[in-house]
Amino acid sequence: RYAVQALLVQKIRGYTQNAKVLGGMEVSRAHKGNPLGTAPFTPLPAAQQRKTLSYVLELFSPRVLDGFARHLLDEMPSERWFDWASNWQFGQRFTYALDSFVTEVRVLALIIALNPERLMRIRDIAARSKEANPFRLHEVFEGFTGAIWAEVLAGRAPLDHLQREVQNAHLSYLANISVQGPPTNLTLNGDTAAPWIGDATALATAELLRLQSAVDALLAAGVDDPTARAHLVRAQRTLREALGEAG
Repeated sequence: RYAVQALLVQKIRGYTQNAKVLGGMEVSRAHKGNPLGTAPFTPLPAAQQRKTLSYVLELFSPRVLDGFARHLLDEMPSERWFDWASNWQFGQRFTYALDSFVTEVRVLALIIALNPERLMRIRDIAARSKEANPFRLHEVFEGFTGAIWAEVLAGRAPLDHLQREVQNAHLSYLANISVQGPPTNLTLNGDTAAPWIGDATALATAELLRLQSAVDALLAAGVDDPTARAHLVRAQRTLREALGEAG
């Protein structure tokens, strides 16, 4: 259990840490008059950010656990001896909560990538970039929607429960950006959090409209699986409420 957990954490850290490359900058301790002419901040190239986005989006693929040996889950009980080395508590699950772990990490990566300060940097870096094709804000929003809702956008019902879980989280986050935004008194490390910028709000609304069209079409065509149908009905209601408030 501990060995598998350690390996999963190391694997997952690659996704959450790389999410910070989006809108990222190389930081130098350069000072005025530095003979190398190095600036304190150097925005990362668009190609590097696009490559990183593709990598991070692998975490949201329905095949994310294809390489995991599922039989190991039956060999990973929690320790239940009441001694000085035990960390088991009443109410703790005996089985290993792999699916919950994956969902938590996916949501964390989503929050990191769509952080308002990060989105602001992506916008600002693109605006002053000298590259012919800078990395732009819409690529982030469209990329996450395309990865998380790939089946629905292709007209197929989401049969995997892990995919439905992250779809719920993504939908709530888009609605938050589009309609509410963060509270004005929200603080991060003692600093007032950056507000949602207008471009982010507009792009979130565009993605909600894109999803509404796909969900409506899929439900109209008919969904045989009861759970997938119930999930889509709930998503449809959430989309209508969010877009109704936005309008």
